[in-house]
Amino acid sequence: MQLIAITGTFCSGKSIAAEFFHTHLGYRPLSKDSELKGNYYTLDLLEIPSKAYPCFVLKVDAPTLSRFKWSKMHSLEDFLSRDQVTTEEVFPDCCIVNSSDLESFKSKLAQVPQIMQRQLHPESDSYFMRVSFLAAKRSNCMKQPVGAAVVVNNRLKSTGYNGCPFRTKNCCEGGCKRCNEGAPEGTRLEECQCLHGELSAILMAEDCRNGTLYTTLFPCLNCTKNVILSGIKEVVYWKDYHAAESKILLERVGIRTRKCFPFPPKAL
Repeated sequence: MQLIAITGTFCSGKSIAAEFFHTHLGYRPLSKDSELKGNYYTLDLLEIPSKAYPCFVLKVDAPTLSRFKWSKMHSLEDFLSRDQVTTEEVFPDCCIVNSSDLESFKSKLAQVPQIMQRQLHPESDSYFMRVSFLAAKRSNCMKQPVGAAVVVNNRLKSTGYNGCPFRTKNCCEGGCKRCNEGAPEGTRLEECQCLHGELSAILMAEDCRNGTLYTTLFPCLNCTKNVILSGIKEVVYWKDYHAAESKILLERVGIRTRKCFPFPPKAL
């Protein structure tokens, strides 16, 4: 079962979205008598039953003057007063801006099921990269948080994040002089007291042979050497790092690298 909850601003096109999901994609309107088998949509967040998981919240918005025109109200002042009346505040999974013609709006709506699938049921790459992003939140480095995960045979072996080693003062508490003095990227690395997230994940995994390293930042040269020694066969990363030597070295030994952004677009 899939449930799309449509919310948004006054006269932004929510009813058009509901009609599109019903007519073109086969979604049925949710009601109290719904059996919760199949795909549904609702314009009323209060209708959502507690057991109707997963629920995808779609927000529809549009420029103020466009919404005023579509409302057919005579006074802009009255429209703005009506526009201030809001419903229950929720954090949407995706926001569609209805800022062009109707066909363009429908084209955006047609992308929603695919985005919903990636958001609610992420494929392996997205799942493991999101684990790396979550690990990065544990970072105590003053420069930038980095998270990593080692995966072998599609099973999570370990996670790691950057920061000063266990039993030492955290970087954010002054543990690393180099980071706290704001050294430019790639400089004074020999002074850095922080352990990188990739190396931390490799050390915690014990056996990485034929595995995949997921990391939020492309490995530096030192981490790259440890990747090679550990037997990892693939590096999946989100953000590039200024380390051309790392990419050359990984390519030379036959370790695959590819970029992955794990989160579907939040706005269309």
